[in-house]
This record gives sequence, structure tokens and C-alpha cells, in this order.
Amino acid sequence: MKIISISKDKKHLNKITLSSGEELLIDTDVCIDKKLSCGAGLDEALLGEIKYESEYKRAKSRALWYLDRMDYTEKALYQKLVKAGFDKRAAAGVMGWCVEFGLVDDRRYAERFAERCAQNNISKKE
Repeated sequence: MKIISISKDKKHLNKITLSSGEELLIDTDVCIDKKLSCGAGLDEALLGEIKYESEYKRAKSRALWYLDRMDYTEKALYQKLVKAGFDKRAAAGVMGWCVEFGLVDDRRYAERFAERCAQNNISKKE
């Protein structure tokens, strides 16, 4: 398979048209890292790797955007990413990264939730 054209689509995405007629939206940084250019040949393995890296990078960016606005449990953030249309494998990879760097911590989330309930006089019965 060959790359027929590469054009800027959105802010951080490039639209890549392949000789098979397939069109992909690939993160600009991935295009640069993989040195993608018109006429370049791609095998199925490399194409899969490019798709995954782009999806992972976009899901990671979205996860950081979500976390900037509020805390999430690991499961809730994963579900939010999948619901937003990201690949389950990429979302799971991003969750591993978030947990590794302490951006998502279920225990911390529960402690903060309990503190908010106590501050707002919310009891177990309410």
C-alpha cells in the first residue's frame, strides 16, 4: 500500500489517503516521527503501528483534558475515553500511563469524595 496524499485536516491531524482508497486521520507528530510522505510504501504491520500510536497520542491528550477539569476513577476515565470513540486498546494503554504517573488514583478519589461529603453534611442515608 502506498500513500497517495497527505493534507492538514484539523489542528493536530493529517488526512492520509492510501492507494487502497482508505483515508486515515493521523496525529501530526506521528506523521513526523514515522517520516510519512507521499509515495511511501506501508505494510500492514507498519500501518497498524501508525494507527495505534496516533490513537494513543490522541486518547492521552483527551485524558489529560478530562483530568484537568475533574478527578475520575480509573474505570470512569477509561469508559469516558471509549465512549468518546477511542480504541479500547489505546484507552487501556493511556490508563496504564495515568496510573503509573499518579494522575488517576482510586483511593485518592474516594478520600476526596468522602471529604466533600463530610464538608457538605451529606450522610450515608442521603
